[in-house]
Amino acid sequence: MSIDWQWVVMKNFAVNMTLVRRVLTGTPDAYGNDVYTDVMIQVPQCVFVPAGSSENLVFTDQVSQTDTIFFPPGVVVTALDAVIYNGDTYEIQGEPSYWTSPFSGRESPIRINVTRVTGVTI
Repeated sequence: MSIDWQWVVMKNFAVNMTLVRRVLTGTPDAYGNDVYTDVMIQVPQCVFVPAGSSENLVFTDQVSQTDTIFFPPGVVVTALDAVIYNGDTYEIQGEPSYWTSPFSGRESPIRINVTRVTGVTI
């Protein structure tokens, strides 16, 4: 029997996060644009990996933080969604990475690149 140590470590230090699913309401606004509503979904066994931040000081004072979040296999996540972690909302950047091992057939945790921007702009 083989043990997937990466998943064992992830489960031991995992936290709960909120997935903000943006769902199309089906009724366009007065200008014909799509209208979305937010549905909050609790996701257990998630891992937050800080990756760094940068600061923009040209005519502004903004901090842009880019991080990585791992969700457990089986969670459906799209580029339109967001994630709430420790009270902060992170926008998903690009498509989440789903991967299944060609050797064992096991699904890996879902990798999600996220960004949070704080500060002001003129």
